[in-house]
Amino acid sequence: MKADLGLPGSPELIADKITASAPLETVLINLARQKLPGSASRLVDELLGDPALDDEQIAMLQAAIRESGAVDQVERIIAHNVETATAALNEASIARSARDELTALADTVTRRES
Repeated sequence: MKADLGLPGSPELIADKITASAPLETVLINLARQKLPGSASRLVDELLGDPALDDEQIAMLQAAIRESGAVDQVERIIAHNVETATAALNEASIARSARDELTALADTVTRRES
């Protein structure tokens, strides 16, 4: 199995996505493209989706995406959205059990293990 791109999620799923014939279009990839200088952005576009990527090429993609700052920006966006949603839940006229379950769900689906 190939290494992942340093993206949150299952390495198996990410490896399948980065080597798929259709490009992986995510907020993370699009932010990285915007933040990277032209040559690095072109490298990402050239390699992303190539089913024949080797470990060295995947490492180059990982480094480019990390160095762009896009991963940190996506994490900030997620944290902000969870805070906004939690505040809305705290103000909503719903049962406490529903509020607790929805808050726990938000935490579960946004927690990163890597």
